[in-house]
Amino acid sequence: MTKVIAFDAARNSTGYAYRNGLIWVTGTFNIEDYREIIQVIRNACMDGCTHAAVETPFGGPSIAGLIALQDAASRIQQRCEDAGLLCVPVRAIEWQAAQGCLKPRKETKQNARKLAVTLGAESYLTQDEMDAVCLCDYVEQNMPDMEGRWHGLGGKVVKNERL
Repeated sequence: MTKVIAFDAARNSTGYAYRNGLIWVTGTFNIEDYREIIQVIRNACMDGCTHAAVETPFGGPSIAGLIALQDAASRIQQRCEDAGLLCVPVRAIEWQAAQGCLKPRKETKQNARKLAVTLGAESYLTQDEMDAVCLCDYVEQNMPDMEGRWHGLGGKVVKNERL
């Protein structure tokens, strides 16, 4: 069975989400907190996640902001691949358009929040968690269309091996 953990990558508050049965497991972490990233991914793997979707940046408030977002996405993707998860990068505009959320920024966030609650997420979650819920649902619904986009070691956990 394929299970996906999704990450809304950011420097200060990266949101993540995956389903554990009918329950959404969500949270946030700071990208500099290496131990927390590893723990989130470890827990997701123990709960059966086999794939990871990472929202990739396509812009930012500045060049420095874009570089920070790219760094966050890259760190997450690398940790996921190290854990043996297959990864797929997904631009925000892709899942937002497909899920019917894409509007001017404020409306996009409101629509994503409404969709996440409709999908069973708790209404008190942060926007980063809500976006991760929507991204996760999008990827789960579109797995066949993402064939060829997945990369990583496909379940081979990297531990003290030279490749």
